[in-house]
Amino acid sequence: MSDVTPAAGSHYLHALNGPEVPLTKAEFDELKQSRSILTDALAFEQKFELLLANWLALEVAAVELGLRAKVESEVAWYEKGSEWFNVLNRHVMNLLTTTRTYVDQVKGDFKHLPITPSFGEEAKARMAKAFDDNFHYRFMEGLRNVAQHGRLPVHNVGGSHGKRHWAESLSFHANRSELEGNRNFRAGTLKETPGAVDLRVASRAYVSSLSEVHVDLRKLVKPHVENARLAFLVALKRYSKAMQVRSVALRAYAPEARKEEPVLVMLDWDAVRAKLAAKNAHKVSIES
Repeated sequence: MSDVTPAAGSHYLHALNGPEVPLTKAEFDELKQSRSILTDALAFEQKFELLLANWLALEVAAVELGLRAKVESEVAWYEKGSEWFNVLNRHVMNLLTTTRTYVDQVKGDFKHLPITPSFGEEAKARMAKAFDDNFHYRFMEGLRNVAQHGRLPVHNVGGSHGKRHWAESLSFHANRSELEGNRNFRAGTLKETPGAVDLRVASRAYVSSLSEVHVDLRKLVKPHVENARLAFLVALKRYSKAMQVRSVALRAYAPEARKEEPVLVMLDWDAVRAKLAAKNAHKVSIES
């Protein structure tokens, strides 16, 4: 292949300052599409990882404060109560913000995939089902709307009596009375809301539902992501075979098409996506 002289105006594949291997327009378009798919796949996993990290930070903070409440004196508890209230509000706000980002932005991923229904429609439908199936999902969505308009999501903090372990001893709640009359909280959800909602339980259920949606959506695009990775792998191997040299990064481009962006062909960065997908391969579920 390296002995072939490409026709003027065709597409090429080459390493930095290296010789060129000719590509057809169809081969170039496949690499371009593959790059878009892998880029979206990485963003898709990173958005969920950010959501998950904020939820884990909330859980860790709750465990730490529960331990402090267990071992520190009652005087210390009252002195630190305001500080701990702020800590929990901060973590819940962070979780609500990243779930909003995830829910809004995931619907716009993989727009270029030729699937029907579209990825965005599938994401919207799965989230709507999660909303319908789970009270805590509905509640947390409503609480987020309230928090985004200036109200704190955590209304009281205290001990959970009857818990067998200090790690579960701290509870923090949102009170129905604080949500009544707030136009940013759905009236239908308010009707089914008890006097107080345990936000530790609600957060776990909410993240669990979103993780189930995420796993289902990953399965939907998995064949396309695998094919995109394979297209890059084939291109890298093709160039290495033609040039008798191993290259980890290539550029596909068309010299005559100045408006057509070159495509960077490499797989090292996709390892990040693959590791996140493997780490978060299953629905999140812990005992409440």
